[in-house]
Amino acid sequence: MRICLCVATVFTVMLSNSSTVLSVEHGEVEYKLKAAFMLNFARFINWPQDSGDSDKFRICIYGQNPFGNALSGIEEKTIAGHPVDIVMTEKLSDLKGCRLVFISRSEETDLRKVLQEIEGEPIVAVSDIRAFAEAGGTMEFVSRNNKLGFIVNHTKAKMNGLKINASLLGLAIEVL
Repeated sequence: MRICLCVATVFTVMLSNSSTVLSVEHGEVEYKLKAAFMLNFARFINWPQDSGDSDKFRICIYGQNPFGNALSGIEEKTIAGHPVDIVMTEKLSDLKGCRLVFISRSEETDLRKVLQEIEGEPIVAVSDIRAFAEAGGTMEFVSRNNKLGFIVNHTKAKMNGLKINASLLGLAIEVL
């Protein structure tokens, strides 16, 4: 419990200080921050016991990779004792093995199809596409008052068998 509290505190500090980090819009710094957020999202979400590959925690980037080098070092991390595996893909069929998928803006025109592909699966769908959470995504990055934040579609998460920690929900700008 103490470790969880420490991680929550670090996550809160990171969130509250994001306005200074985000002065370079759409640049590498922005996506480093988003990569850190996604890693922390994963630490505050519980998946059903039988979901995903039991050996690795698979994070997928679907579509064009906006992260550049911002994901370097993440594969050295672990989530719930599982080493992180980063997969870049443009194939819908690859998404079923992911626990968390970032859907790139390059896929905005096919968003409905992508979300239908993972419908009902215990997969956290994250994006910075406008109105993503309302469209059925789990977590949407938003910039408000020059700060990076996120919207959580808690209803969709529960429908997909995911349990989001109350601490993470409390940090969200909005919960649907």
